[in-house]
Amino acid sequence: MYGLLVVAAVIAILPASAGAAISPTLTLNQSTGITAGSSPSTGFDINTHSSIDSIRNLTFDFPAGFWLDLNTDGGGCLSSSAPTPLCEIGAGVSTPNNARITLYLVAPPSLSYIAGVALVIAGKTTTTVTGGLSLVTAPAPALSLTFSNIEEGITDLNFTLSNTRLPSSCSSVPLVSLQITGWGGTTAPAVAPLSLAGCSSLTFAPSIAATVTKQPGGAQVQVAIKFAPGDAAPSAIAFGNPKGVKINPILAPCFKGVICTVGTVAAESPLLPAAALNTGTLTLAGSISAGTLSQQITGSLTMTFPPPYQLSVLGPINLQEKTLNFLSLPDIPLSALVFTFTGTPEGPAFTTACVPGAIAATLVPQDGNPPVKVTGPVTNVGCLPPSAKPRASASLSGLVFGHPKLVVHIARPQGGPDITALRITPPAGLAFSRRALSCTAGHCLAKGLSGKRKRVRLVGGALQLTFSHPLASASLVVRAPLLVEARALERELKANVVPSLPIRLRITLANGHSIPLTANE
Repeated sequence: MYGLLVVAAVIAILPASAGAAISPTLTLNQSTGITAGSSPSTGFDINTHSSIDSIRNLTFDFPAGFWLDLNTDGGGCLSSSAPTPLCEIGAGVSTPNNARITLYLVAPPSLSYIAGVALVIAGKTTTTVTGGLSLVTAPAPALSLTFSNIEEGITDLNFTLSNTRLPSSCSSVPLVSLQITGWGGTTAPAVAPLSLAGCSSLTFAPSIAATVTKQPGGAQVQVAIKFAPGDAAPSAIAFGNPKGVKINPILAPCFKGVICTVGTVAAESPLLPAAALNTGTLTLAGSISAGTLSQQITGSLTMTFPPPYQLSVLGPINLQEKTLNFLSLPDIPLSALVFTFTGTPEGPAFTTACVPGAIAATLVPQDGNPPVKVTGPVTNVGCLPPSAKPRASASLSGLVFGHPKLVVHIARPQGGPDITALRITPPAGLAFSRRALSCTAGHCLAKGLSGKRKRVRLVGGALQLTFSHPLASASLVVRAPLLVEARALERELKANVVPSLPIRLRITLANGHSIPLTANE
């Protein structure tokens, strides 16, 4: 009977003993600093509390805002799988044999990782285990580091990572999570709080500037936001259009169910390689609700970065305040964030009146401090200054005899783009006759018109000429039957009454800029 009781007791104890073979704890050593947004060294003390099992697989889940310096050696560490002294990011010892361990930043072990971390164990024989550093996007973008098949027999690890960037948000207690799988098959977690302080003392001094480039049919707009070294990371950004810049009606399909790619976005971080976030895209989607007066048009712009930095940030468009709002930005320190609105294949995203002005933005830091409002300069490219206008002259003859003749000379601005089109609006008493036009398949010939041109049409009484190719200058002669004189004008001139006969011209340049001029005043 006694023997049966002993066997029963052993059977009852065995499952608990096997399950408790690994019961890890994690302790963080932050003796060098806990200031938010700073980059001190952080120590990690991992103890399995087991004498019958050892570490096989190890996974760290770091809190949002906790980063390793992946730009070590200018990003060159990520191009080689071999550990090099310049790429050392940490060191320590292992138990039970007190072997030295060293950690190096290396190339990603596969395309799903943003970097690799080599764990070199210098025991009786030197072994290397390469872990994968990945970017986890939920619930917030953060780093995860996994090592697999660590040398059997290691029960504890004690090491320090150098230059670990601490989060810039103190709104909650950040936690470092750990999961260990032993060679015996047991998996168990551990967690430790990351100490953090000094968020209110972080600097946040962003700046903004915009470049508006005039193009045929509209304009390309680039908005560049820059951050000072040591600034808190931004959590939200809102900015409006520069003065005179409006959404191009060509984007109407994007507000009717079509998702449009309208530009690119590039981010720079002091902790990331230059190519990490420089190929993002901007997509626009919206809707129109004719029955809702307060929100007839709604839409959002999303900036998305490709793998392995697969981030997406939604940017609702506030049409009442005329701003674009990017909310819930990840806690990643930035040097610059550049939005380039190019448009769709149908045309540019914006139109511009080429007026001088500024661009304004409101930025919210991650540290909980109040939003910061900034304004910056707008540079107009491809817009002619007021003095750089085309030259034009016009003369009328033969009016007294009822045989009107109009001669027009035009020339591009000095050093400016060539001329692509010309519109002529005649003065009172003169008109262009549609009877002089002979049109076939949309192509019209005009009797009484000489000079270089590709297409001729009448638009609201004005003669619209499009040239076959951009010209530095052009001369045109218009006479009957295209140019028609009213009898009243002929009588006035014969009676020596000389009325004002201004000729209005509109010259379109190769950069898309259209300039009105008046000749013969």
